[in-house]
Amino acid sequence: LASNYQLAEGKIRLTAQLFNVASGQAEETYKTEKDAGSVFAMQDAIANEVGNLLFARFAAVPNKTMAKRGTNNEEAYRLYLQGKNLTAKRSGEDAKKAVEYFEQAIRLDPNYALAYVGMAHTYSSSGTLGSSQIQHELYEKARAALNKAVELDVDLADGYAMRGELKFREWDFAGAEKD
Repeated sequence: LASNYQLAEGKIRLTAQLFNVASGQAEETYKTEKDAGSVFAMQDAIANEVGNLLFARFAAVPNKTMAKRGTNNEEAYRLYLQGKNLTAKRSGEDAKKAVEYFEQAIRLDPNYALAYVGMAHTYSSSGTLGSSQIQHELYEKARAALNKAVELDVDLADGYAMRGELKFREWDFAGAEKD
């Protein structure tokens, strides 16, 4: 599934194409246009429409429970993205700033599970930059943030993936595989 969007005159147009990986050919094309007033509401509506088309295409039964939205707070989401960007740079100074961004996002939305996962990832990746004592402290902080993320959203794949990564680093292969 590949998609792109265009913004113009207060509207957003999405074009999504379903490709056959073996042949490289587009099998279906889906287009929709929505008012871009509420970015998150528009995103949900489009995702729901495309998801229903995919369910119909593959004869699947849609899940009756709606996926939880990360946050309704655009500023918290922006801070989360900034934190993720800094984490990817993998420097100690950037990691400290990334944690600050995640903390700000959590202050704006205390139920924003992805921000806790981002913080855990930052602690975990920056733990490889210091002494064993620093590593231990940062892993404990990462574990606490992940526990909070999974507590907030038991269906959050990112939380389990990150927790599995921590368990793998601790040689808990069975626990890592389970997560």
